Amino acid sequence: MGVSRARSLRKRLTQPEAFVWSRLKHLRAEGIRVRRQAQIGPYVVDFACHTARVVIELDGGGHNEPAQQQRDRRRDAWLAANGYEVLRIWNRDLYIDHDGAFDQMFDLLRERHRMVSYLDRGEPGEG
Repeated sequence: MGVSRARSLRKRLTQPEAFVWSRLKHLRAEGIRVRRQAQIGPYVVDFACHTARVVIELDGGGHNEPAQQQRDRRRDAWLAANGYEVLRIWNRDLYIDHDGAFDQMFDLLRERHRMVSYLDRGEPGEG
């Protein structure tokens, strides 16, 4: 069920998701592969970089509702327990200060990607 839902969501991105995807996909040139509407465990997240263990979620007004905030906290806790750092960006913030929002996303992705690349090389003397 999750994979077909993710595929369906990829075909109908929201306007904010399409805007962010138009920028994030260019990180491939740096070796950072971001997937949109990615399945992680029981969840479909807006954007994920599995190698850097980063999830980016774009939140609209519905995320102000107490029930949704509780679901978001539960989801974020599950993702964190499974090694992912979650960055939530409000849609309104994306449009008010898109440069600042993209700086946050790119900085986190690049930092985590560098960290993973460094750890993958191993410590000196390992072999």
